[in-house]
Amino acid sequence: MKPATVHPDEVGQAATSAPLHGSTENAPRATAAYIRLTRDESLKKGLSAAAQRADIEEYATRAELPNLTFYDEPEAVGGDVAFERRIEGRRLLGDLQAGHIGHVVVRDMDRLARDVRLWLRFVEACQDNGVEVHTLSGPLPLDSPTDEFAGTVRAAAAQLERKQVGDRVRRAKRQVAWKGRHVGGPPPYGYITQARRAAELRDSGIPEEAARQQAEGEYPLRGHLYVDNTEADVVRFAFEAYLRRGWGMRRIANEFNSAGQRTRNGKLWQPDQLRRMIQHPVYAGFITHDAKHFETRGRQHTARPKQSRHRGSHDALISEAEWQRAQAIRESRILHKSGRGNASTATRRYALSGVLQCSCGSPMRAASTHNKTDHAYYACIRRRTFGPEAIGGCDRPRVNLKRADQTFWSALNQLLSSESLVDRVYEAAERLAAAQQEDLLDIKPTPDEELERVRLNLERWYERHDNAITGIEREAAWQRITQLTNRIKQLDEQVANSPPETPPENDHPLRITREQVAHHLVSLATLANNSEDQGKHLITSLINHHGLTVTLTSEHTLKVHLAIAPPGTSTTDVTYTTPLDVEVRLTSDNITQWHHDNQGKHFCHICDKPIQVERRHYWRGVPTHHKHCWAQQLAVQRRQQRPKGYTGNEVAKLLGIGRTTVSRWVKSGKLPKPIVVDNSLSLWDRRAIDRLMPPRIDSLSNAITS
Repeated sequence: MKPATVHPDEVGQAATSAPLHGSTENAPRATAAYIRLTRDESLKKGLSAAAQRADIEEYATRAELPNLTFYDEPEAVGGDVAFERRIEGRRLLGDLQAGHIGHVVVRDMDRLARDVRLWLRFVEACQDNGVEVHTLSGPLPLDSPTDEFAGTVRAAAAQLERKQVGDRVRRAKRQVAWKGRHVGGPPPYGYITQARRAAELRDSGIPEEAARQQAEGEYPLRGHLYVDNTEADVVRFAFEAYLRRGWGMRRIANEFNSAGQRTRNGKLWQPDQLRRMIQHPVYAGFITHDAKHFETRGRQHTARPKQSRHRGSHDALISEAEWQRAQAIRESRILHKSGRGNASTATRRYALSGVLQCSCGSPMRAASTHNKTDHAYYACIRRRTFGPEAIGGCDRPRVNLKRADQTFWSALNQLLSSESLVDRVYEAAERLAAAQQEDLLDIKPTPDEELERVRLNLERWYERHDNAITGIEREAAWQRITQLTNRIKQLDEQVANSPPETPPENDHPLRITREQVAHHLVSLATLANNSEDQGKHLITSLINHHGLTVTLTSEHTLKVHLAIAPPGTSTTDVTYTTPLDVEVRLTSDNITQWHHDNQGKHFCHICDKPIQVERRHYWRGVPTHHKHCWAQQLAVQRRQQRPKGYTGNEVAKLLGIGRTTVSRWVKSGKLPKPIVVDNSLSLWDRRAIDRLMPPRIDSLSNAITS
């Protein structure tokens, strides 16, 4: 099954093969007001988003620029980030290339780009589509070579300023790290700073000035790391459990969560947080500096344990020897497998990763075994993070990748191939057209009242155009804007000249034919059957434009939901959407077929009785004898007659390590060699193992308070 690669907007644009009623060639183009903030500018009154919006509105009114539409970046974004990676910048570039924009207004030129290459690409797009660029100082001339040179020089100056500021910040951080001081940002868990204490006091309701003074009294040195005794006890217990008990990150996190211990933000502990804690040299009294990041100007990074370390001015929570031992244990536990170079594994596609929802409500991510066998799964992120039986975990099973993908595509084809689907979507489009017709027929007694009603309706359709997702929805909204704009011109003439009222010209609702709807659904089904990268782009389009949701309701059942919307509306408007739901059973996989074929074909080589084959035997292999035949009884008798001692599994359980670690410790001399009994059984002396066992700590709460 090979779905064809398709851009998200192409799914909506494929809704019709014939041109829609009306044309947008002569429609008035909008004025785009672009607002971009950096992290610092959002705190300044003169450069905030509200201030930029007010200044741009004033300029647009003074310059008589029509149809002002704002593109506000919801988050701080740098001036060297491409427009395709900006949320509103991507929408601005798409509308500009579609010919819907005639003017672009910004506070200053550096709001668009602080990089020469980005500026030149944006200017080229504006020149190709006949768009004028305005700043608050006036329009920017871009026609002549001299104007292009002047704009390039200004962009180069902005780029130079950006790089100089970044270079000064990097050099200042390096000097601070060399002196052994905290380089800034939130303090690591276990420490507190003056700034963090002031923020805590402000959050508790204390005025800002009083909070600052109290924080300076408690922690005089600004930027210095002071030990937080409550958090420091948690850090010490984590290192104690990791070094002396041999616990893993998930086990330590589960112990914290079970004891009611929470992170600084009041959330459950996750293994990745503890892994970063174990790797951080700050707890051994060091401040790190990434020299490679400094030399490459931020293009490359070095893992924190391998960064250059400088003796810090703060107090250490553990010794340097303990930290080094923790890093040695972490390196020894890294699993290296040859299967990571498998081409079939490297090129595997996970079309439903992040789309498939677990029945617990959490998304399911892809997981791979990276071995010679082609095993890949979708697993709940709560199960992967906390485990199946821990607090915050999920006990729902994993789902085989091939089973889930095959079931999804068959369910999607089943939905799009429904016989009544074309009629249902066409009826929804007719209801939409009828609603638009009612808006046209609902004429007020006087031209003034009608003019006010049409203007309000025009604002509503401008908002719908700005929020449109697909190209066909945007085109339908723009046709309606054109109709209402022509109607306003006619009403203005009626109010000025008071002639007899004439029927509106080109004022009719957008109509979609039944053939266009049928062609749209056929194109969706064709894309679902001919995808080249497992349909990842198609699935993204269905989510954005048709409200696709995929839920694993049970271990063997998958539910797929769609909401097909006609052009001119969105999936959020349930009045004109066609909901589609199907619940299908997961297709059988190779394991199920193997389990069925091997029943009754394996017998015990001792008692010749049939062996019950289970699904786990697919990976582990079918046993050669029964678990409770006479050979098992003989093994029990031999075990009772053997000398007293611990087996390898018992040693691993008592010391809190893995079975393979026992063998490594024997080779390195950390464990004594075992006594071999009957050339098959290895036993360790009980007293030697008891001396190596760590002291028992009854509970986490006692360990933290002791």
